[in-house]
Amino acid sequence: MSQIVESKELSVAPSPIDEGLFQQQLDLQGLKLTPDGFVHWKPGNKRHPRNWSKLRKAHDVTVILLLEMFTTLSAAANASHEEFNISKTLSIFLFVPMYLIGQGIGSIVFPPYSEAFGRKKLYIVSTAMYSVSCIIIAIVPSLTGVVVGRLLSGFLSAIPTNVVAGSIEDMFNAKDRIWFLSLWMMLAPWGLALGPIYSTYIIYALDWRWVFYIAAIVTGFIACLLLGIRESRPPLLLDHEVRHLCQALGKETQIVVQSLNPDRIPDLRTFFTMALFRPIYLFFTEPIIFLSTNPSA
Repeated sequence: MSQIVESKELSVAPSPIDEGLFQQQLDLQGLKLTPDGFVHWKPGNKRHPRNWSKLRKAHDVTVILLLEMFTTLSAAANASHEEFNISKTLSIFLFVPMYLIGQGIGSIVFPPYSEAFGRKKLYIVSTAMYSVSCIIIAIVPSLTGVVVGRLLSGFLSAIPTNVVAGSIEDMFNAKDRIWFLSLWMMLAPWGLALGPIYSTYIIYALDWRWVFYIAAIVTGFIACLLLGIRESRPPLLLDHEVRHLCQALGKETQIVVQSLNPDRIPDLRTFFTMALFRPIYLFFTEPIIFLSTNPSA
């Protein structure tokens, strides 16, 4: 095969790849070479998230929706002001706005990160750290612990709040997706509505710190459940398939085959430049973006 691909986006020099072996391995992995010269999924490939079994999809969606609902559930601002000898206004500020500030910062960082590097590890690590942040709030007997814990928990809560929609999009086509997005949009307000009721009961039965002890226990359990979900980001899975293709064809073909992947995983420098700094730059330099995003926010 004197030339694997030639297109306006990519031109590859003559390579040692055997054309027959290359096509055979593509068929074996459920992949295809597109007309513009890139490796892509074949329709019906069982390793693509949209072709997973209904049971697998139901399991993964249930776990991440449970995480989304519970991270909106805790509220204990009114009960802590007496212990710290502060006003209710300051207590509410420390518990609510600090959480939302952290969530706002996380909403800038985590969605593009999950798009570039995948979702499963992000879910697991963030949920485990959310559990730790709840323990910090419950154990540390100072306002500093509350501020740090609430800021950190808000920062980490941005992951289910913003990334769940991406996970649903990964697994479902447009027709099925609308039902799960509707369910997701219902569960978050349920968490906000049930939070004061749930927290008030625990505060009167035990103590306000137990709101966060229980949150730590539940989110720790959810973190364990998240170990059982699969990575659902198709570009990341395609990158793994291309790496497997390289191994099957031999090391000498690695550079050529990797160049056939249209969704190569970026390095951190490219990620920060394209996903984080460019949106901020466009926000301040493009009037139409500035004017349209402010009302949305």
